Amino acid sequence: MMTQKSMILSEFEQYLGKQSAIRSNQQPYYIRWVKMYLDDSPPSDGLGKMVTLKQFMNDLASQDRFTDWQVNQAMDAIQLFLQVFVPERHPDWVEMKEPSFVVHDWSEVQGEITDVIRLRHYSPSTEASYLHWTRRFARFVDGKNPNEVDATDVKRFLTYLAKEQRVSASTQNQAFNALLFLFTHVLRKDYSDLRDTVRAKRKKRLPMVLSRGEVDRLFGNLDGVHLLIAKTIYGSGLRLMECLRLRVKDIDFDSNAIMVRSGKGDKDRITMLPMRLVEPMQVHIAEVKAIHDGDMKLGYGKVKLPDALSNKYPGASQEWGWQWVFPARSLYVERSTGKVYRHHIHESAVQRTVKEARMKAGISKPATIHTLRHSFATHLLESGCNIRQIQELLGHKDISTTMVYTHVLNQSGMTVKSPLDF
Repeated sequence: MMTQKSMILSEFEQYLGKQSAIRSNQQPYYIRWVKMYLDDSPPSDGLGKMVTLKQFMNDLASQDRFTDWQVNQAMDAIQLFLQVFVPERHPDWVEMKEPSFVVHDWSEVQGEITDVIRLRHYSPSTEASYLHWTRRFARFVDGKNPNEVDATDVKRFLTYLAKEQRVSASTQNQAFNALLFLFTHVLRKDYSDLRDTVRAKRKKRLPMVLSRGEVDRLFGNLDGVHLLIAKTIYGSGLRLMECLRLRVKDIDFDSNAIMVRSGKGDKDRITMLPMRLVEPMQVHIAEVKAIHDGDMKLGYGKVKLPDALSNKYPGASQEWGWQWVFPARSLYVERSTGKVYRHHIHESAVQRTVKEARMKAGISKPATIHTLRHSFATHLLESGCNIRQIQELLGHKDISTTMVYTHVLNQSGMTVKSPLDF
């Protein structure tokens, strides 16, 4: 005889089979996560007093055997079960569950956003972006109670951004993603109408690329640590924040490799350490070691560790391997705890210095530090490197993202002659 929980799981499995948005190979895992969630409540309580989603997810995230993507998948599965399947198929059970989630004001909403984002291990820049758009949305609805906002408010806001603020398509889409996150994971409202919102289409633009000569001229107007950062990005294809967040342990001189930890999409990858950078990098790291030793003598020497590692390994924040490859010049005091840390160089300092160097070099292209990553990919293509290898080095999820550099290459190396040159 089937128990109530096994019956629910069987119905949920049938429900998943009809959801085209969830791939068939993912569905067994969705069942697994929901089963774990149901099993976490005492059998005598049935569906009426299950543990809260946040408590369950915190317990899951604290276990070493589950990776970040598994925790995120579990959260998606359980939210689909609780917020869509149960109310749709068994509305009579909804009253048995805990009271609906209610937030009292927008400051509480922002606190909830921060909690969920950090639970999902999203990047600090994503957290800052989502909080920014939530604040702007709250001002737009003129302080309307967050429990009363709906998809119509979001559509009006996106229209306002496009027509009155004249923001770019990428900015409007960024706002859309932030508000979709708000509806789905914080307000826990039906977001089907929101998904139907017309989104601005991105204009297809080719990335800016510097010639090899322009790269040399740019480097000629940089020095010190900023030159090393620029050469690392160009020589290894890193994003700026991937470069600045490198730890000493991520540089493998024996294999001439760089390990990129938690890159875009929270993915790890390996890229090359150029032979020409081995000696300069070794000299630089020796200088960083001297800075760290000085900090340790003064009773400092700590850096922030990712996620909850500081709780799991209390002494790791002072270990040499965890130190930043590109540390900031000065220490800082964390306001919430009063602890003293050394951060990595701020991205704005690098961006500003590269802009000044570009102007001194007389480069008319509006190139930025990120242009060096585009140049890395294009110059590899010019040298005959396989597009799949470049995809791996760049950390692109989809080959179509990498293929844009073939268009750049075609534009820069045209074989068709102009009739003026006949």
